Amino acid sequence: MVEQAVSVFMAGFSPEMHRNIFRGKSLGESITAEQLEVIRDGSFRDLYVGDYWEINGTKYRIADINYWRNVGYPESEKVQKPHILIVPDTVLGSGQMHISNSTYGGYRNSEMKSTRLNNIAKTLPDTFKSLLLTHRMFSDGAWINASVDLMSEVMVHGTYICTDNSNKQTSDTQQLALFRLAPELKTIGVNYWLRNVAGSQTYTLISQYGDASTDAATSTYGVRPVFAIG
Repeated sequence: MVEQAVSVFMAGFSPEMHRNIFRGKSLGESITAEQLEVIRDGSFRDLYVGDYWEINGTKYRIADINYWRNVGYPESEKVQKPHILIVPDTVLGSGQMHISNSTYGGYRNSEMKSTRLNNIAKTLPDTFKSLLLTHRMFSDGAWINASVDLMSEVMVHGTYICTDNSNKQTSDTQQLALFRLAPELKTIGVNYWLRNVAGSQTYTLISQYGDASTDAATSTYGVRPVFAIG
């Protein structure tokens, strides 16, 4: 009875409020037609931050809603489609940021961006693959196409901590709602890369202990991507 009352109460929320509530409910093993419909119509009915699909033992969790709405360049490339961002609770693989200890050209010219993340995208569950949102992202001084990518320090922490001062211009200007509402989900027991340049040879990362850290581009750490569907 109480659960039903709570559901009725939450059903009255505006779409914008769905990114300000952490629920953490299982949504099943694949996206249903009904779930896809409420994403695409922008109501996000019965979908909240922290809700997840569990597929082959991995929880793919709603990290934010309409995060990239009205973002992009040129004007015609601004994201208008309603969408949800998804971040898995664990890494989906591991790799180096670059094959040499150099951050020249930044993330957008890294081995991680050009090769490793493309391979990660191919291994995503089929329920996500056909729904992936491609958007424009400002990275390392240029607008580039993005789909399945590493998170940034801003997306995880809400601010820069280890990022080099010359690498701070970004189109991802807010902390993901998931980490704002449940910061304990930043730490997953393994080191994983973030995409910001920290120095001439180093990139940023989240350590297994939860601290903001950096290491050489040739180091091998986990890949915990962010992507959107809509």
